[in-house]
Amino acid sequence: MFIFIILFFLLFFFRLTYLLYPYGLINSNDVITLLMAKHISEGKSHPICFYGQLYIGSLGSHIIALFFTLFGYSVFLAKIITLFFI
Repeated sequence: MFIFIILFFLLFFFRLTYLLYPYGLINSNDVITLLMAKHISEGKSHPICFYGQLYIGSLGSHIIALFFTLFGYSVFLAKIITLFFI
């Protein structure tokens, strides 16, 4: 049990550093996910698969789009939401 607690805090620490630099640590996968979320929240499209691929779903983008609709567009907000998908 102690090992799981240590592992959780290590994973949380690495994810926290990811959150502290929201604009410096954004990669192409994040950008595509955020673009999909923006399109979903604007009502332009509701993709089933990840843009450009036919095998990755878009559930994460739909969840982020919900928060974009409620709170506005923000990379930091999207990264906070992905914190819960560890």
